[in-house]
Amino acid sequence: MVVTLEPCDMCKLVINEARIKEVYYLVPRYNYKKSYKGTTYNHLDLPTKELNKYIENITSFFKDKR
Repeated sequence: MVVTLEPCDMCKLVINEARIKEVYYLVPRYNYKKSYKGTTYNHLDLPTKELNKYIENITSFFKDKR
């Protein structure tokens, strides 16, 4: 599975129940968690400039929704 933002704990539980083996994400949520009950979460490395662009887009998207 490929996602933009690292899944939250509730989403991680659902992903695990779906038996998805690997998840790739761009923007990290927590630095200390790498796996969750059998599912490996892999951070995709991007240059800092591009990563900041994604973070800004996600932040503005959710800010508009609130």
